[in-house]
Parts: sequence; C-alpha cells; structure tokens
Amino acid sequence: MATRTKVVVYVHRREVHKTTGTARLVPLTLSNSELRTVGLPEDRVQYDGLESVERLVLLLSPTAQSVELTQELVGERLVTLVVPDGNWRQTRRMATNEPQLARLQAVHLPLGPARRFELRKHPEAQRLSTFEAIARALGVLEGSAVQQALEQALALKVERTLATRGRAHE
Repeated sequence: MATRTKVVVYVHRREVHKTTGTARLVPLTLSNSELRTVGLPEDRVQYDGLESVERLVLLLSPTAQSVELTQELVGERLVTLVVPDGNWRQTRRMATNEPQLARLQAVHLPLGPARRFELRKHPEAQRLSTFEAIARALGVLEGSAVQQALEQALALKVERTLATRGRAHE
C-alpha cells in the first residue's frame, strides 16, 4: 500500500526473530517504509538521516512529554513516523537514550479502544503491538481505510501464528 507517510521502524535486535513480532509486516504492507535493526552501540549509525526539511519527523512513543497525534498537529505537511520496536523497556530506552530519537517530537495515539490483536499477553489493554499502533497512527494521518487494511493484514498474521500454536484467535 502506498501512503504519503513514511514509516521507519527501529527493531531491537533481540526482537528480529521472534514469531510474536509484528514489525516485519511493515515493509510487506507499506511501500513507503523501512525496517532498521538496532541494539548495539555500533548500530547508532542507523539513526542518521531521519531529519528532513520537507518532512515533519515524529517519534511514536507514549511518554509524559509526548503530544497527541492529530491531523491538526500535522496539517498538510508530509510526515515521517519513527517507531521503536521491542519490548517496553527496549523501546523506552531507544526513545530516550538515542540522541537522534530523543530530539524528535514524541507523539502518542489518541485514546481509543483496547487492543484487538494479541500475540503477547500484557495486563494493560491499551498497550498495542507495534503494527497495531502503526495502523492506528496511519488511521489518524491517512484515514480509516488505510487503518482497516493494515488491521486486516495484522488479523491474518495473528490468526495464522496462533494456528501454528494450536490456538484460535479469541
């Protein structure tokens, strides 16, 4: 799917081969996207080249300093959405400890329904998988049709992953 928004996902190297990881769906579903593997000090070079004169670069990272992602925030500007991927501790560290990410404007999703897709259990229903968060963010930036198409791809991944484990999607 082609989108105006560019999506750059930083996957922590410990997450790359996990079957529960959803970030691998990004380049399979979005033509304007990149996946970069990070997690070691020498990977810092992967953070270069994010800032752009013609694009608003936003970090999808719910923190105390983040602002709500809205169409009004973005206006007519082209957006690059930077998304850390890993467990909650890894993504929090990426967003705060990597200088190239820490200086970006952090945004969080508008309050919405609990997660719909679950490959990993988490007691807080508002915690989303990387791909579901990206789908919702693109829903804000690109419209509900984009969000629905991405959620269909995620539903298929969840269904098939759970089937390989002998479980059905609830």
